[in-house]
Amino acid sequence: FGFQQRQQQRNKTINITVDLSLEDVLKGKDLDAELAVPNGRKKIINISIPSGIDHGQQIRYQGMGDASIQGIPPGDLIVNIRVAPHPIFRREGDSLVIEKNISMWEAVLGCNVDLQTLDGKKLTITVPPGTQPETVMSCRNEGLPNMRNRQRGNLLIKIKVVIPRNLTAAQIAAVENCKNGF
Repeated sequence: FGFQQRQQQRNKTINITVDLSLEDVLKGKDLDAELAVPNGRKKIINISIPSGIDHGQQIRYQGMGDASIQGIPPGDLIVNIRVAPHPIFRREGDSLVIEKNISMWEAVLGCNVDLQTLDGKKLTITVPPGTQPETVMSCRNEGLPNMRNRQRGNLLIKIKVVIPRNLTAAQIAAVENCKNGF
């Protein structure tokens, strides 16, 4: 009976939180984690965070937690993931969303928009003439990797049309003139 009870005991599970950037989510990250084990000592272990992980997910590393009591199995390490907001990109599943401002004239006439992906690739997107506000354009495979199948999501470009606020009298007359031509 005593043997069976000893087998069921384990050292303690340790919980830590790891802060990641969106770039870390894209590439994955190896890091040294410092653990505070119950006897007051510090333990440093190397952990690997897979690419594509999401904010709020947990990773369980079996047997990598507390091992301070000899003779019983080590505890587990649970890593809680916290992804910081990005100043340019917003995550939607495996897709990344970026907003691009264009003028009303660029929306009417069409234009090219230069942008940079999360991994630094430069792209030029053609916005066709007559593009409406809030139009979403897509670049395949430029988003984040899926943890299960490793395929990358899309980069979604949300077009924001900026309407000028302070027009001169000459500009208002030009717009009126154009309006009458439609």
